[in-house]
Amino acid sequence: MINVNSLLAYYKGNPDYVVKTVKGTDYNIEFRKSLHSRKNVLAELYPNTGRFYLNKNGEWININKLPEVQTDADVIAWIEKDSKSLCKKA
Repeated sequence: MINVNSLLAYYKGNPDYVVKTVKGTDYNIEFRKSLHSRKNVLAELYPNTGRFYLNKNGEWININKLPEVQTDADVIAWIEKDSKSLCKKA
């Protein structure tokens, strides 16, 4: 099970990322070191409604449609992988 609050705490404490508030209680996790022109948003979190989206091939996918992402560790691994792709020059 994914705990949005623990993910927010993890990324708020990580210097490579910034957690930005969007519309009150909604959040984006952004990568600070992106070398690409695409937005550096890696995840969208909506704690009050339980919605959670990750970027997959340039599209936002609801976490419920990603069977390979079931735990906080899966989310962190997904975001780390996406971050590494943003560090590479095109």
